[in-house]
Amino acid sequence: MHQDRGLCLANWRLVYNAVCLPVLSYGCQLWWPSPKCKRLLNMLQVVQNEGVKVLTGAFWTAPRASLHAFVRVLPFHIFVDKLISRSAVRLYNQPRSSQLLHRLGPGWRQPLPVDLPLPHFQVGLALRVQKSGPTALEALASRVPIDGPRVDSTAAPPPWVVPVWQPRTSYMGVTPSAARRVRVDWVRGLHTSAHRLNHAIVHVSAAVGSAGRLGPTRHVPVAAGALTFAHQGTALTQAFKLGSRLTEFDAHTHALACTVDWLLSRFAHTLPPPVVYVVSSNDSAVRAVMDPRSVGSRKPALQFHRSLTTFFQTHGQTKLVFVWSPTDRTLGPRQRVRAAVVAQANAARVRVKSNGIGQQDRLG
Repeated sequence: MHQDRGLCLANWRLVYNAVCLPVLSYGCQLWWPSPKCKRLLNMLQVVQNEGVKVLTGAFWTAPRASLHAFVRVLPFHIFVDKLISRSAVRLYNQPRSSQLLHRLGPGWRQPLPVDLPLPHFQVGLALRVQKSGPTALEALASRVPIDGPRVDSTAAPPPWVVPVWQPRTSYMGVTPSAARRVRVDWVRGLHTSAHRLNHAIVHVSAAVGSAGRLGPTRHVPVAAGALTFAHQGTALTQAFKLGSRLTEFDAHTHALACTVDWLLSRFAHTLPPPVVYVVSSNDSAVRAVMDPRSVGSRKPALQFHRSLTTFFQTHGQTKLVFVWSPTDRTLGPRQRVRAAVVAQANAARVRVKSNGIGQQDRLG
């Protein structure tokens, strides 16, 4: 290989990925369902083979497959298939009232009483064109299940809009390892001063347990959360069933969203205290739900955003302070969370038993 002059291989790959690949794959979602798709892919693969030789500076007789592996470039048919799969998944991000989903039938969208009928165009006789096979949109929809997980992309505020709750909330994040004991002592002292200052404290926790066997080694993970609320001598505890097949991070994000929902219902007809402290031991979960445009935890983040928006529209003088604190066995709803996980795990095992998968056993 001769690369004594010119761009290095890393810069060549950057140029190829940023300039050449978008041009070669432009509009692939439209011609992919065509019967001539294989012919077009072969033609574009030949062009990519020439590009790979330019990237590496290899001889014309060098094997193409080895050059693709060396420069880490996917074969063109695999690259196009990846683009089309991503486009198909984006159908889940469309709002239910989208005209795009309207053309896929009632299973994809939620009909509204104000909907207008879609126009139907007839191909002119002079064109002599007959429809054969699905359209490009129908072909994309056939790659994903119709009952897949939907994401309401319109619920999140745009990047230039500041949520109404952001000025009234704050977050005390993770402290250095040497100061973590200080944070624990600070939270303990908060319980002493909260009664005098008319402040409320909410401890949030979540856990993941195993529900039952799917096979010799696989289990069904179930998650549950709980909170403890303390204000002016009143102590309340609430448990949440968060669902199954959730990670520890997912359980904490859903628990935080359920906590804000609980606060909204708790103070629906009464005035909340001037300051409410929400204590959690999962820093990444707090940061994720406080971002309405979060990608990794979109559903709990949107739920968190909607609930806080409604809460502060009614109680604009209240301040909500989220606090990270290491797990303190003397405080918080640890026992309540454990009991909720056990109850949900045993209930899930009964469902697994009734479905004929695995055996029922108790979680001690």
